Order: sequence, then structure tokens, then C-alpha cells
Amino acid sequence: MKYFIVVAFCMGLKCALSQGVGEWTWMKGDSTYANDYTDMHSYGVKGTYSDSIIVPKLYGSVYWSNGNRLYLLGGSAPDLINYVSNSQNTMWEYNVDSNKWRWLKGEEYNHLDNFILDYWGIQGSGDSITFPVLRESSAGCTDYDGNFWLFGGYSENDLWEYNIVTNVWTWMKGSVFGIYHHYGTQGVPDSLNNPPPGPFGEMWADKQGNLWLYGGEAMSGYQWYQTVWRYNIATNVWTWMSGDTLPLTPPPVYDTLNVFNAINTPGGRENNSTHWVDSMGNFYVYGGFMFYPYGEYDDLWKYDVTLNQWACIKAESSASYISYCTTVNLPSGRSEATGWVDRDGY
Repeated sequence: MKYFIVVAFCMGLKCALSQGVGEWTWMKGDSTYANDYTDMHSYGVKGTYSDSIIVPKLYGSVYWSNGNRLYLLGGSAPDLINYVSNSQNTMWEYNVDSNKWRWLKGEEYNHLDNFILDYWGIQGSGDSITFPVLRESSAGCTDYDGNFWLFGGYSENDLWEYNIVTNVWTWMKGSVFGIYHHYGTQGVPDSLNNPPPGPFGEMWADKQGNLWLYGGEAMSGYQWYQTVWRYNIATNVWTWMSGDTLPLTPPPVYDTLNVFNAINTPGGRENNSTHWVDSMGNFYVYGGFMFYPYGEYDDLWKYDVTLNQWACIKAESSASYISYCTTVNLPSGRSEATGWVDRDGY
């Protein structure tokens, strides 16, 4: 029997879908909506599983999985009374078999002492203290050695590695509070290179020991990058691979469906969180939101890490790739959706 797990933390819910039955099961969390980030939560004792733990309602957390464990980091807790959000740096672990949470690392709520420099430590050297500071809408992925990676978020462009065996985070690259970035020469690795800060980027790993980063929102607001970056884990070096250096929110260029070439691009978009990685490390991304042309998109793109090129695989029509109703076996345009790949590759 196969199960899909969806964690929907704006409502504090975790649901499981049994592939054999095709039905959802409410597994954990509260069914009511919180008005304040202090409502309905219980951290428990750090490092200890408990039935009584209630994870706060969160938006924009990063998530990973390892075997029967699910992990969450950061995110924003809503405060609808004061109309603000409160970024977190708490890390949570969920055991699928026991249906229990534990508070793994980080602090409760948005403590101001989360900004002390001791949390960064020495770049490249992690210990029990080092830990990513408050953040939301960061990019994350798991490499082929099982280590978790975290990049950026609002105002951040730091890169972190989490070793699941030692339970240690290490600051690997980037600047404190996102004060420095550098593109260098396209296609040329350089130790000075580093992507700019910003949330809503998408990250994945290939089998060759690289991490990849696509897109993200510029800190200037309402502008999105179409850039692709590659990070070599062994050399600790970023390479700007494609796209513009300025967040011009360029429109997509489709050319011919299913044909890779250098001019193709999904354009600058956000909330394209429905994405997958195939066995070769190639990246697929579906939909998302764009300001130009304005709307939620229904297109499916593939990025070939060997060719360093994009191809549009599927879309509603050749005239418009924005849709709200579909009749050709294609999901309608959407953003902030979620997706997964099962063990059979579907």
C-alpha cells in the first residue's frame, strides 16, 4: 500500500492519501483556523516525541522527507488580529509510523535573539549551535547522500546543509542577511558567485553532486527572476547558468513544444511550487503566477541539466498558456499547488 502525505499548515492539518483506496484521511492537527500565531500550539520538550505536541499553523515552511520521517523548517505564523505575520526558525520532525511530532531544533516563536551571529557560526563549520535564522518561503531539497539543503527566503541568500545523522546545520555559502550577491560570468564557476536574496525560488539536486536553483522573487517586490544557478557541493561554488541578471519579470518564450533550445524560458514567475525531478536530475515545473502576461499558468516545463536548456512539454494552446478551465486532459492554471512522484515514477 502506498501513501501520499500532504502537510497543510495554514490550517494545521496533515492528511494521508492511500493510493490503493483513493481516499483522504485526516491524521493530525486542528480543524479550526487560528487568528493569532499563539493560538493552538504546544511545543513540548525539545527532542522528544509526544502525542500532545501541536505544531503552529504555518505558511511558507520548507519541507523534506527521509524514510518514514517528515521535516519542516521555518515559515510564517499568522496573526490576523494585528494583520502581521511572524517568521519562525523552528525545525519539526514527524514520524509517520507513530503519528507523532517532535520539536527538533530552533526556538519558539520569533525570538529576536534568533538574529545573533552565533547562529551562523563559521562558514563551512557547523556545530550544535549553528542554525538558520528566521525565514519563510525559502527553497530546499535533498541531495543523493540524504543531506538536506536550504537556500534563502525573504531578505536572505545564505545556503545551509543539514546532516540528518549528526543533527547539525552548517552555513555553507552566502552572506549574513543577504547583503552580498555576485553573478560573475555566465557558465563559469567562481568562488565569489552567489545568487541574490529572495523568496519563492525552487531547488533540486542531480546525481552528479550539484544543486540547482531556479527563479525567485526580487527584494524590490513584484519582480521575478528567470535565472538558473548551479551549486557544486564538492567545490562549494555557485555558477550562474542561464537567465537575466535583472529581475525584469520577462514573459515566457515557448518556441516549439517538446523541443529544447537556448531561447526557451518559463519567464519570471512565482509560486510554481508544483515541481518534480526525474531520475537523471532534470527538473519539471508546472504552472505558477506571472504578472506579464498576468495570470496563473497551466504550462509544464522541463529543464535539461546536461543541455542547460528549457522545453515546454505541455500547455493548453499555442495562443495562450493561461487557463482557468481545460478540456484537453490538462489541469487548469494554478499557483501554490503541491505535487509528488510515487515509487513507480508517476
